[in-house]
Amino acid sequence: MLLKRRPGFVMAETLVALSLLTMAVSFWGGLEVMMQRRDQAMIQQIEQARYQYEQQRLPQLNAVADA
Repeated sequence: MLLKRRPGFVMAETLVALSLLTMAVSFWGGLEVMMQRRDQAMIQQIEQARYQYEQQRLPQLNAVADA
């Protein structure tokens, strides 16, 4: 069946397939980077909230321990 096709058509078909594959890989890589950045931002937000909580709670815990 492949022998009945013209060489130009096979070349165009191959180029389209490779282009689609390249776009899919690029999209997947971009999505992965975006997810990592979002995760990193969320971790940083959690760390900041924990630090603020500890700073507020530490005097209370020290007061209880001293009593």
